[in-house]
Amino acid sequence: MSSSTPPRTANFRVLTHPNGTATLVDPENGQSMRSRIGPVAEADLVYSGPARIEDRLNGDGSEHVLYDVGMGTAANALRTLERIRKKPEALGRLEIDSFETKPEGLATAIGNPSEFPWLRDGSLEGILKNLLDRSEVRF
Repeated sequence: MSSSTPPRTANFRVLTHPNGTATLVDPENGQSMRSRIGPVAEADLVYSGPARIEDRLNGDGSEHVLYDVGMGTAANALRTLERIRKKPEALGRLEIDSFETKPEGLATAIGNPSEFPWLRDGSLEGILKNLLDRSEVRF
């Protein structure tokens, strides 16, 4: 970001669905980041489940890149990492690239851990906070 570019100040709003799951709402366009089923269920059904990265990491030389349209609440990336952790034979290298343009959403989610419990994993806290300072999000 150049010194002439003003810093982004988007204040994402937390929206709690009737089923108790939460998502973020973009203040610029009013769009919810996730459907009413919630970020974790949506990540499992649409992203990490179908990608089956844990099955594709089948050796030390195995390398895969997974693209994430926007980091949002990090549910997609974290559910993928959780699936890999549960499968010890998943070996290799995984790169997750996100095209996030509004990291303020992730900052809002990190600041509301009771609504976004998957962000409470202490081993991920440093990674997620580092993402907020970068224009490119890469694990």
